[in-house]
Amino acid sequence: MELIENALREKKIAYKDLSDELKSEIKALQRMMDSYNEICDEYEKEPDEDPKTEKVLDRMDHDIATVELKIADEIKGITTQSTGGKVAADGEKESSGIGWLIFGGVVLAITFGAVNVLKKK
Repeated sequence: MELIENALREKKIAYKDLSDELKSEIKALQRMMDSYNEICDEYEKEPDEDPKTEKVLDRMDHDIATVELKIADEIKGITTQSTGGKVAADGEKESSGIGWLIFGGVVLAITFGAVNVLKKK
């Protein structure tokens, strides 16, 4: 989870601002880690070493590291928008009112210009 926490700090994003998809991936990773820790605890209590169990634990450890790295990379790929502090992934666009404000101003100026020209005639 350290990679994920570092990515959040680097991007200055709070966990609560992440998408629901990323939150569910992090929760699934946490469940994987909890399961891994339980199996490790039980394995350490056994008097004999079991090569099969060691292979399973190694595979689980590798899978956990891979998933954590993937999530951290996804977080690093997030872009933050200054519109209300919303977080959007790359490729997604948050709509802002600035474009509509400019468009409205242009339409208003054209309308006033047309009214003034018609009044003079």
